[in-house]
Amino acid sequence: MKVLALDYETTWQEWNDGIARIAEGHGIAAPEVLYRRCHQPVADMVEELSALVDAEGVGLVIVDSV
Repeated sequence: MKVLALDYETTWQEWNDGIARIAEGHGIAAPEVLYRRCHQPVADMVEELSALVDAEGVGLVIVDSV
């Protein structure tokens, strides 16, 4: 399952490292994470994000620091 991380504070590398550590601790493969650095409210990006989720087959969206 692909995961989309919408983030307002950190970097792709921090997300990637954290998810890799969590997956390793559970003995599973890390999911593919699509990262997007955000600078505007999610409401202003709904159409664009919806298209991305559909095109990429994203199964989970994480919004960090709403």
